[in-house]
Amino acid sequence: MFIAIYNDQGWKSHFWWFIKLFYNKLPPVINTVYVYMLGFVINLLNVIKYTLKLKPMAAITAIIQHEKQRGMSVRRDLVDWIGGFPFEFARYEVLLHYMHSRGWELVQGKRAISLGCHEMVFRRSAC
Repeated sequence: MFIAIYNDQGWKSHFWWFIKLFYNKLPPVINTVYVYMLGFVINLLNVIKYTLKLKPMAAITAIIQHEKQRGMSVRRDLVDWIGGFPFEFARYEVLLHYMHSRGWELVQGKRAISLGCHEMVFRRSAC
């Protein structure tokens, strides 16, 4: 069995859970405005963050080349990320314990360090 679950980043993960829930509760006309406003704020904060690190072009280049790098338009990517609900997240150790207690053993795993998903491959334990 292969699973990929977002890394639990503490308050950040809970914050994103509420953002996604809120998006999905809004009427379609309003959630489009919500996505664009949130996307603008996120990109602005990212540019400010990299400007403070004296690397503003790192953030600006990512915005300009977004579609080329991600394979989808900025709008589609924002809707995909912000609208993606349910949003499940867990710590690597919690997933490992959960699966092991149900008769699965880890074959291969990739732990997400920050943003991203833990990727794990399991097989049924020989009992």
